[in-house]
Amino acid sequence: MMPMMNSRIENFNRAIKTECLDRIIFTNEHQLRFAVKKYLEYWNHYRPYAGLDGRMMLPYTQDIDGEIQEISFLGGMLHGYRRIKQAA
Repeated sequence: MMPMMNSRIENFNRAIKTECLDRIIFTNEHQLRFAVKKYLEYWNHYRPYAGLDGRMMLPYTQDIDGEIQEISFLGGMLHGYRRIKQAA
């Protein structure tokens, strides 16, 4: 196991708890799984990281000529941004 893995997991656990799980009241397991799935998409594809100079870990491909659009997660609780070309 990598020596830095423990600190990364602790960072993820803190982030998902404070940015997601502490803000939602779940009434069943399906809701919890849905929220975690959406948070993982945000975490991996939209969340900027200071250690990566503000870049995302696994960003989706961007259309350089596209307009910047806001992508909302979990009812607007989290926000990401992406360049998407508008249909003519």
